[in-house]
Amino acid sequence: MNKQQIEKGVKEILLGLGEDPSREGLLRTPERVARLYSNLFIGYGEEPKITKFTNKKKINDILARKCDFISFCEHHIVPFAGIVYVAYIPEKYLIGLDKIDLAVDYFAGRLRLQEEFVHDLADFLMKTMEPKGVVVQGYAIHYCALCKGNTGGGFGNSAVRGVFTERWELELKAMEMFKRLDELERGK
Repeated sequence: MNKQQIEKGVKEILLGLGEDPSREGLLRTPERVARLYSNLFIGYGEEPKITKFTNKKKINDILARKCDFISFCEHHIVPFAGIVYVAYIPEKYLIGLDKIDLAVDYFAGRLRLQEEFVHDLADFLMKTMEPKGVVVQGYAIHYCALCKGNTGGGFGNSAVRGVFTERWELELKAMEMFKRLDELERGK
């Protein structure tokens, strides 16, 4: 990531807005934005390293995870933020569920469309973990839609891979687990 180029671009945006980039409140804004972008846009770096463990006990249950995410619309460079649910059935390997968070952050950390985010995440998990199947559901509020005056801005989509495409009852079981994760978070 070229922080100097980002700083220069932010300064140009401020000028384009009619602002004075040298005024006290904006003096360090280009530097702050560049530093923030280096944290937000981690998806332009190396793919996350996912540590795999041999599935010695032949666990074949559905394992599920719920993660918050923030990404940026590639059309407006405005955030869309929400929740992504991931379920998988292991085959040869297990992973630490926090590694799913790393993958979510990586694929959310670039300019993109939500549809691509969910599918890229599912494909990566299938390739990396080699599970029997993966379900990824994403739900987000798109702030570009809200900024344009739309009363909504919510969007949901899913990607289904492997055994979940062949056996709909497994996908339903994963959906039920996603609901339970929500209830757990709400303290029910």
